[in-house]
Amino acid sequence: MAEFSHGERDALLAEILGDVGLLLKAVDLLKDILPSQTEETTQRLVEIIGLLDKAGEAYKLKADTYTETLLEESRAQLDKEIQAARQHFEKNVNEATNKTIAAYENTVKTEFTNPVKSILSSIQQSQHGLMEKFMYAFIGGIIGGITGVTCITLLEKLLS
Repeated sequence: MAEFSHGERDALLAEILGDVGLLLKAVDLLKDILPSQTEETTQRLVEIIGLLDKAGEAYKLKADTYTETLLEESRAQLDKEIQAARQHFEKNVNEATNKTIAAYENTVKTEFTNPVKSILSSIQQSQHGLMEKFMYAFIGGIIGGITGVTCITLLEKLLS
C-alpha cells in the first residue's frame, strides 16, 4: 500500500468525493428515466460512501499510528544525540578546566611560590649568619668578661 502525505490523502479524498458527487447528479438525472433503479443505485452509492468513510478513518488511524511511531523513534534518537552532546560537552569542559587549573598552578608556582621560597631561603641563610655572629659575640663577651674579671682580680691582689 502506498503511503500518502496528509495533503495527498486530503486531495485524493476530495477527488473521490467529487466523483461521488458527479455520480449522484447522474443518478438524479436517471430518476426520470429509471425510477425503480434509482433508489437502489442511491442506496449503493450511500453504502460506497460509508465504505469510503470507514476506509478513510482506518487510513487516518494507520497514519496516526505511523506518525506516533516516527515521533517516538525521533524522540529516542534525539535523546541519544542530546546525551552524546552532553557527554562531549562535559568532557571538553573538564579538559579545559583541568588545563586552566594546571596553568594557574604553574603561574602561582613560578610567579609566587618560587620567589617566596627564594626569599625565605635567603632570610634563613641570613638568620643563620646572624645567629653565628651573635654566638661569636656572646662567646667573645663571656671570654672578655672572664678576662676582665680575672684582670681586675689580679690587679686587686697586686695592689693589695
